[in-house]
Amino acid sequence: MPSAKMSGIAATLYMGNMMHTKLGVRGVFGRGRAFQGLNTDPSALKGRVVLVTGGTGGIGRAAAAQLARMGAEVHIVGRNEQKGNAAIEEMNRELKDAAPDVQFHRVDLSKLSSTRDFARRFASEVLGEDRSLDVLINNAAVMPPAHSLADENGGHEMALSTNLLSWYILSNHLAPRITAKDGKIITVVSAGMKLFKLHPDELRSLDEAEGKAYDGVKSYSITHRARVLLTKRWAQQKPGLTTATVHPGWVDTPGLSSAKQMRGFYKTMKGMLRTEDEGADTIVWLAASPNEKISSGKYYRDRKVRGIDFALAGTSATEKEVDALESMVKELTSSYLPEAKL
Repeated sequence: MPSAKMSGIAATLYMGNMMHTKLGVRGVFGRGRAFQGLNTDPSALKGRVVLVTGGTGGIGRAAAAQLARMGAEVHIVGRNEQKGNAAIEEMNRELKDAAPDVQFHRVDLSKLSSTRDFARRFASEVLGEDRSLDVLINNAAVMPPAHSLADENGGHEMALSTNLLSWYILSNHLAPRITAKDGKIITVVSAGMKLFKLHPDELRSLDEAEGKAYDGVKSYSITHRARVLLTKRWAQQKPGLTTATVHPGWVDTPGLSSAKQMRGFYKTMKGMLRTEDEGADTIVWLAASPNEKISSGKYYRDRKVRGIDFALAGTSATEKEVDALESMVKELTSSYLPEAKL
């Protein structure tokens, strides 16, 4: 089985690009201008229904608050009820003048059955027969410090299960309910996905990659690369469904500051990292934009389409490789998918 090592060219170009820091935000808003965000009119998104996974903290919580400020009915998903309730209380305090409509759903997205059951419940109990889901924001993702399985008695490796398989299940279940004029699926990814070429069999082998054979950064990166490649494939297969992936830049979040593998990076870059609101900007911009302004299936950073691969990095995927990726993900999730699949 081929095993991809980190591309030296990609690593040099990625880590040397300071536009991932606050400098990139200045590029959006103009030299020397502070972060401004989007329209704060409390009725700008009135009547829109938005679901944000990983919405109890960090970039997800910031995006949820910004969308709620514009009048959207926002549903946030997380596995920690205490954090979920605290996030809602915090948003209510911050946005009291906007009368935010934010609801929390406790779901463990590392477990495939929990993801499927939530998707069914959300469609039937929240949306019902008459309402559509306007925006699905797939923000939840994990970088495990060591190899672990999503279920103690079995299941898949934590990053594979949470970042990719549950992402695929949730998107497939809810895509048929995204029928509004400007409905879309937005997936938040790490630009670390640029560092590795993806071999689908490597994803499958994560379940057994224990001990020194396990690399949490690589697992995180290749599961994000898979999300990018499959999002691009969906745009080709389903021209009526608008999709996009977005890199929020390098953001100072609790997840980054507590990640064991990222301590050196965090210590070095802390003063240049974006705030959570700055990181959420392009996510919110995509969510609030008319679909005709969005290039479906593309990868965005700072409100612009960016390339998936660096030139000469050797990381690009062929259509045959994406076929293999799609087949593998469908195989691993087949028991949890609806009859009509993306």
